[in-house]
Amino acid sequence: MTTLFRIAAALVFLIACAMPAWSATVPTVASDRWLEMDLYWFDRAHPERSADRFWARFAPLYRGVSGYKGLVLGIGFTADYIVSYRGDPMQEVPLPQAAEQEIGHSLRGQLDGDTAQRQLGWRERFASKGPASAKRKVGYAPWRYGDLRRLTDALRERARREGIEDFRVGAFSVGGDGAYSGQMPFARRHPEAFTRWGEQAPGALGSSSHLDPSNLLHAHPEALAALPQGIPEGLPVHALFAAQWGALSRDSGFDALMLRDFLSFPRAFTRYGPWGVYVPDATRAERNTEGLAALLRGVKKASPRTLTMMWSTAGSATSDWRANGIDLERVARDGHLDIFVDQTWAGAWGEVGVREQTFWNAPILGWTYQLGTLLMHAAVLADTPVRHYPVIETFDAWESWDTIHTAPERLRWAIWAYSHAGVKTPKGLRMAEGAYIAWAHHGEDLLGEEDVAFLSSELDAAAEDAAQTVDIAGPTLVYSRDAAAGQMSRLAPGFDPRDRLDEQVGTLIKWPLPVLSATRAEWLPQVKSDLFVFGASTDLPPAQLAAIEHLAEQGQALAFFGSVTSGTHPKLSGLLGVTSLPHKPRLQDRMLRATPGAAWPTRLANAGAFNAPPPATQVRAPAAAVVYGFGETAGLVLDQAGGRNLALWDPVPFFDYWYRPLKDLLNGDPTPYAVVAATLNAQLARAGAFAAAEVDLAQSGTVSAWIRRDGSVRMLAGNLEEGLRDDADRSRRMTLSLPQSWRACRWHPDGAVMPVAVGTAQIRLDLPPQGSELLHCKR
Repeated sequence: MTTLFRIAAALVFLIACAMPAWSATVPTVASDRWLEMDLYWFDRAHPERSADRFWARFAPLYRGVSGYKGLVLGIGFTADYIVSYRGDPMQEVPLPQAAEQEIGHSLRGQLDGDTAQRQLGWRERFASKGPASAKRKVGYAPWRYGDLRRLTDALRERARREGIEDFRVGAFSVGGDGAYSGQMPFARRHPEAFTRWGEQAPGALGSSSHLDPSNLLHAHPEALAALPQGIPEGLPVHALFAAQWGALSRDSGFDALMLRDFLSFPRAFTRYGPWGVYVPDATRAERNTEGLAALLRGVKKASPRTLTMMWSTAGSATSDWRANGIDLERVARDGHLDIFVDQTWAGAWGEVGVREQTFWNAPILGWTYQLGTLLMHAAVLADTPVRHYPVIETFDAWESWDTIHTAPERLRWAIWAYSHAGVKTPKGLRMAEGAYIAWAHHGEDLLGEEDVAFLSSELDAAAEDAAQTVDIAGPTLVYSRDAAAGQMSRLAPGFDPRDRLDEQVGTLIKWPLPVLSATRAEWLPQVKSDLFVFGASTDLPPAQLAAIEHLAEQGQALAFFGSVTSGTHPKLSGLLGVTSLPHKPRLQDRMLRATPGAAWPTRLANAGAFNAPPPATQVRAPAAAVVYGFGETAGLVLDQAGGRNLALWDPVPFFDYWYRPLKDLLNGDPTPYAVVAATLNAQLARAGAFAAAEVDLAQSGTVSAWIRRDGSVRMLAGNLEEGLRDDADRSRRMTLSLPQSWRACRWHPDGAVMPVAVGTAQIRLDLPPQGSELLHCKR
């Protein structure tokens, strides 16, 4: 988007925001909106002044928003302020004495050049000394619980003066025994409340522990607000937490609670759980799920007005149940969770050169992977009343990254993509119900007025547009609860169905497979898609298998991902004539040479034979349908004979290392993922749908499209990737095939990226480094 356009949009929005909150000209945006801030920013001695500063800056973000509106406070990154509250307003809030922030550097703009030059720029960026150094710390004042009440009252009073009623003020709780500082006092008194992580999987984080709601406490005589006689022997952690929250929320005025890292799920930021890839057994998962559900039930009983919130691990949604032992859908259906937030900090983890300790960051948590995770969670929650949001990242109150100033166009892409990531239901599309903006400050510095204008205008416009969207083009991910439950019953060492659909698709959409929707397997007869993409299918019930077989007979484009032996139902692999034989060599090669087969996609450029982990069994398929194979073993199959349009992939696994370039995580060669993307795009083309006309291994880019109620079409494109190439050319191009009904379109960009017509059936987009573009047309 051009600078001129951005300035004009900001001016228009600022003029609108200058009008009184009660003005009839302020539009109503059917969305929720939350901000997150750390308590350290607020003035303990003068909370009213802090409230005035807060509203002077952030009122534009809330005006015209019709849903929930609120602020969530971080209070020391522990649960100590809840479980240690004694009911005394003069009691000092337990807060860390030494903060461990990495703040103070100015990370404005991009790093230019090839990888070596950008790494040099990163070192120079973090080499400054003195007042600008990232070693600068911001500590906590000696807050008392009565001060918290003064702050919440001041924030609500000022909200009312802004014309905003029912403004919520909440707090988040973290389940680690300490974060950014030393061990919390409660953890020293009650180590039995925490469950330590077990043996680590390769590449996983180091050992730690999490506050376990199901653990039983030892007796302790200290009087607490909800337990004046002290903690009795054997009291469950969830009972203590809920009772204490009830007292604290009443006395301090909090009416929202966010369960953050190591409390919502035992482990965060990886596909692994505390025990590695899988929980020890289904019994442990049942215990974990019931513990979390009991905590939420208790919070609602102790404080019925509290809006309960929890958020994701930021890793694979597939690992929620298997690795962390949390059945999110069951928790949602229990009826005591109001809001689920996906930790879509894609820039915080995906951008390079934004952290002092590492250049490469954690690309497996980057932009497209967060989109895949968001879609899967949306499908899990789609048939429940739980409201679902993405995180809209800005910069951080504790860490150095600064996405809104280093990658604003990628952030703009995220606002629009995550707002339009939809679930296809029998009643229409269900999309995100709101946005959770984190953070609102970096150290003492608030988001600037231009930042607030950018966020307000983009979030409002995206929410309004999503409300007018009636269909989403491209492939649709299919979530099956039956399959997920069946996999839980077969957990064992070495079990690998290779079905992490959200992560796999998060990789494929980089070349550019236009995925922006999901659905549930039981809804297949009632929804439509250009291409349905399945993960695990071994435990689909007969009615769902019959529905899929019927779709295949009708020529519907279908793709099945998963180990042919342990992840794919034999009836579905049988649709393509695929079988699997045992394969138990003395030494299983981790990597083999894969070569093109007869069905190698013609739309694929700059790709050929590659090395990759092979299937664990001998996968046999008709020779004419093999896209690539390892000798006699097929890896990817495409059957487009007759009226069929089917693909089956025994996926190539990848790694979850931190601090490595993305190419390393993809076994050193992204070719198999580009091949699969080209194959699925060929399926879309066969169906006459929106697709990539060419998949070039060297030209990664992401695209999606949707249709509005008035018949107009929107197309969103992003140049998002780091760590696939090392040269200085970070611009990217994509050529896209248009459905017949779109070919009369005249595409209008919101920015400067004008599409180039390639005949009447295709357009080409040339995106600048870190660029994004939103195109629209009327048919």
